[in-house]
Amino acid sequence: MKILPTKFESILRSTDLTFGPLIVKVDADLAKFRSLVAFNAAQDAGSLAVICSPPGQGKTTAAYAATVLLKDLFLPVKSVPAQLALPLRNIPPWLVENLPPRTNRTTLVLIDGRESTDDDQGLRDVMGALNNVVRGRPDLLFVWPTTDESWRDRLVSVARSFGSQSFCPNNAVFSIQGPSREQWIEVASLMFDQLNSSWDEFGVNESSAAEIAKQHSTLGDFLTAINQVRVDQEGVADNVTGLPEIVFVVSSHSQVVSHVARLRNPRTYRIRTDEVMQSARMQEVGKFWLARGAAQKQNLAWVSSLLQVKLLSLTPSTVAHACALFSTAGSPVRKAVEKTKFRGSLGAGKVAYSKTDLGRFLAGEPVPEVLTSNKGKTSASTLAAYDAIQALSSRSHLEINRSILRLAAEASSLFTVDEIEFEKPLGADAVVDAIVPTSDRRVHLEFHHLSAAECTPNKIATYMMKKLRIYSYQYNLIDR
Repeated sequence: MKILPTKFESILRSTDLTFGPLIVKVDADLAKFRSLVAFNAAQDAGSLAVICSPPGQGKTTAAYAATVLLKDLFLPVKSVPAQLALPLRNIPPWLVENLPPRTNRTTLVLIDGRESTDDDQGLRDVMGALNNVVRGRPDLLFVWPTTDESWRDRLVSVARSFGSQSFCPNNAVFSIQGPSREQWIEVASLMFDQLNSSWDEFGVNESSAAEIAKQHSTLGDFLTAINQVRVDQEGVADNVTGLPEIVFVVSSHSQVVSHVARLRNPRTYRIRTDEVMQSARMQEVGKFWLARGAAQKQNLAWVSSLLQVKLLSLTPSTVAHACALFSTAGSPVRKAVEKTKFRGSLGAGKVAYSKTDLGRFLAGEPVPEVLTSNKGKTSASTLAAYDAIQALSSRSHLEINRSILRLAAEASSLFTVDEIEFEKPLGADAVVDAIVPTSDRRVHLEFHHLSAAECTPNKIATYMMKKLRIYSYQYNLIDR
């Protein structure tokens, strides 16, 4: 289960995250670091800054932000090892071995994770060493973050007993403002991007995220709350028997590719619930889900995450070849294809299928690229065959879907048609088009075949939201 790091130190230790792109600009905090660089230059000596703010406010982040966003002033952070690796009394010799030579930019030395000590002499030794080191070194800025005001006062007092306010000036004792609530959403979104995840995967949309943000005072607490939603979601999934994975498959002319790309995450097949709701906001079902948008554990993102909802496009050529080859002889679908003079080919059908979202997804392949249009040109005969098939979709839905999955079975060898359950009732109004077994799961496929004229984001979004409302009631995922 993916979770978001709630402390900047965790981001620094993570192999999945690069901290630089996660930093957002906080002008008020950066101004404090600029003023310290100017102070040091004016006195031709370095100094010690003591930052005191609540946990999760962004103290360590602010130090790193200065070196990322003020590169004309700062070199990368130099971090003193944690207490367990480097006891307080061992900091002075560490400084001798690890401080870089003087440069025209400031080296920010971070002394983090040291909130208290009973070693009074060790603390005095450290402050004495720091005070000696900064003499004639305006390029050195030591930063000591803390969450405790009494510890802050003790640090400042001991520091000034060695170097007065030239070593620890008034403007070097401050608190951090940290990112605004409006920026918390951006920070989390940047994390999701690097983790190849999304708000929807965590069961949160941006409307509900804004509501969650109002309930917390620090970014760290906000990220913890987002993780709690994820944990709660896992608990619900474990307790609901037979919770399915829902995959919508939409076929139409070439524009279906771009419409589907708009409604789902660009690196996964998961739907983007905020975009889905906005695409059909004026429809009855759109208003239904929009009204629940800010209600956590009642909204479309929560449902989408629990049902692992995904969206795939399907090209006309796959549908045409499938129905030409595998529809029942003499059926309305077969007769409709034959009238168009389209000739199905198993080889061409397999190739067409393998390049579709459906083929890649069932094979366990990721989205290969961000597709905004269909590659290649579809022949007139193929489009004519698709249109003839689509015109029968309301009456021959099962026949069309069975033909498509027969081609899928032939092309992939991942399953047989006999293993698929077609139009299985799930109770109440819920009937799934097809349940397909794969190597590690059973996928519920919901097909929607649209004409070129009807293929719009609004139609696709409306269809999905109606189906998801039915599934939500069926599995008691939301209140009626």
